Amino acid sequence: MSSAAQFTVHSFQINVDAGDSSIHLLVDESGGNRTVVRSVLIDGGWCRAIDQQVQRTLTGVLAELRDIYEWPAVHDYSDGQPAFDAIVISKLVSCRSPVAAASDCSP
Repeated sequence: MSSAAQFTVHSFQINVDAGDSSIHLLVDESGGNRTVVRSVLIDGGWCRAIDQQVQRTLTGVLAELRDIYEWPAVHDYSDGQPAFDAIVISKLVSCRSPVAAASDCSP
């Protein structure tokens, strides 16, 4: 007899100093496994290029998520690695925008 799916949403807030991001996972926890069914990355979308600290933070978070959850291959692109079904940019500040500070728009 197969067990019914037990879906939960897991959310992670990630501080990357330049702002923050969040990752939301729809997880099937039936049978004692944590299998990602859907995943979304949400970010603020500042125009500043990603610096090494931001890259290290995000790389570390993705490595931890890879170890905690099962990431099934979807359309042969994830190969067990974290992959997102959607990426949402909540606010894009252009370097040409009068709202953007000069320090946020370094070349």
